[in-house]
Amino acid sequence: ACTVTTNDGKADGNTLSATTTVENTDPTIDSVSITPDSGITTTTSLSCLGNASDVDGGSPAISYEWTVSGNVVGSTNQLNLTPSMVSPSDTVTCTATATDSNGGTASDSTGVTVENTDPVFTADASITPDTGVITGTVLNCSAVATDIDDGSATLNYVWLNGTNVIGSGQTAT
Repeated sequence: ACTVTTNDGKADGNTLSATTTVENTDPTIDSVSITPDSGITTTTSLSCLGNASDVDGGSPAISYEWTVSGNVVGSTNQLNLTPSMVSPSDTVTCTATATDSNGGTASDSTGVTVENTDPVFTADASITPDTGVITGTVLNCSAVATDIDDGSATLNYVWLNGTNVIGSGQTAT
């Protein structure tokens, strides 16, 4: 409020007042980051950090929302990815929202891309039979592999005699 009083040097005269309302200024998001920001796989644990400020003073409260393809998958600053949640090439986005004590809000987002992981062998390759082999014996090669991204892995077999390729497929004679 502002009050103005007239004065002629001898006495005060009339007084007038005016008031105005100072409106809330929304907070701002200064930065949003995800850690790690590279090497993300379908089993990575992610952390989101948002920093905010408010010219009105105080520290805005920050809330988090994680999305994958528009679907909400988390609501804290931490997210543990799973193969049922994400696939290679998906973008995982963290949105940080700052809320000040007067209800003003601001949001900003950042994202990371899920990378493919190579399949791995879960059992060694073996040839059966492994004894008593003579010309014409049907040989079977087997191995077991899995892919953390989707559970299955395709196995390609190549038969060699020394360095010469003599066949392909799981069996050879």
